[in-house]
Amino acid sequence: MKIINLELKPVTPIHVWSGIDLVKDIDFVDLGDKVCIIDLDKLLQFIRIEDLVKLTKEKISHVIRKYAQQLRLCKEILDKRSTETANALSQFNPYGVPGSSIKGYLRTALLNYFIENAEKLNVKLKVDGVISALKDELQRNIVMLQTFGNKKRIRHPKYIGASIEGIVRTPRPAKQGAFYDLFQTLVVSDPIKILIHRSVRMLYIKELKSELRDISSKLIECLDPGSMLKYHIQLITPPELSTISSITPEHNMIADLHAIFSDVKILFEALRSFSQKLIKFEINRVEQFEKLQSYVKVLEDLLRPPRECIAIRIGLGAGHKVKTVLLTLKQSGYEDIVTTVQQYMTLYYKRFWDDLTVKLVDMNGKLVGMGWALLCRTKE
Repeated sequence: MKIINLELKPVTPIHVWSGIDLVKDIDFVDLGDKVCIIDLDKLLQFIRIEDLVKLTKEKISHVIRKYAQQLRLCKEILDKRSTETANALSQFNPYGVPGSSIKGYLRTALLNYFIENAEKLNVKLKVDGVISALKDELQRNIVMLQTFGNKKRIRHPKYIGASIEGIVRTPRPAKQGAFYDLFQTLVVSDPIKILIHRSVRMLYIKELKSELRDISSKLIECLDPGSMLKYHIQLITPPELSTISSITPEHNMIADLHAIFSDVKILFEALRSFSQKLIKFEINRVEQFEKLQSYVKVLEDLLRPPRECIAIRIGLGAGHKVKTVLLTLKQSGYEDIVTTVQQYMTLYYKRFWDDLTVKLVDMNGKLVGMGWALLCRTKE
């Protein structure tokens, strides 16, 4: 087993949603340049519960604002990096950026690597078979949606998309059951919180047309640049297949991939290749807009990260290119499946599935994209 130590360092604000939206003047109070996160238990120090339950929501909000402004109800006080406010605040994951987010990024990077190097790795037939089966299912679902318009008869997109992992997964030999899955041998710890800086910012969702067009905005809690989270990654050594009976050529192929998969140099090569594609794709999307030139400079700097570091993108605003293999499929001769995916997603969600929106935050007076970070290898 190999252990890799990594540090995550945000370059632009990151938001990983906790699943909770805080309500203004109940769960949080906007104090101008600060936000008070309310500890409702403390409220009972100032008002009896039997009196509290008699109050209307408006009066409860008035009481909470009164004591919050005296900083007597605050569980936390966060810096607010926006002059705007909202009626709800999307809460950041209290556990930081979970290990599952890092593993998800590694998963996508490795799948991209296996697809773009399919011939060299002797898995071209496997890749072609998985993509062909995926395309067939998508085309059947497109017909179902066009004919009946009933989503209940088809699988949800996230489950269909997961079938691409068939490239690195195969049933176990004979009657053993279950699957031999390479991603089960990649274990990422949850973060060890080393240095945490959080703030409240306004997220701007804009459309990339001939000019930037406002679509919507929301108040979010972010992990800021200057923070640092540490992770441990375990690469489990592949089994010795010569001791197992009834091995098929496909199992040998997956085992060969596992040997590559557990090579630390290959892992970082896959990450670096995927990172470069994502950054160049994002530059191409935003470079024409004058208001986003500071963001372009951030992206250009990420193309040349410090030694032992790789740029990654995670959390809200990362976009579907980060979570899929679509960029690599398009560049590797599988343009037809990309077109089929776009057609299916447009029918399923009843809106055109494209790359014409961007999620931005104000950082030091300039608009930048969400979710960029450096993932750096360390000795311990």
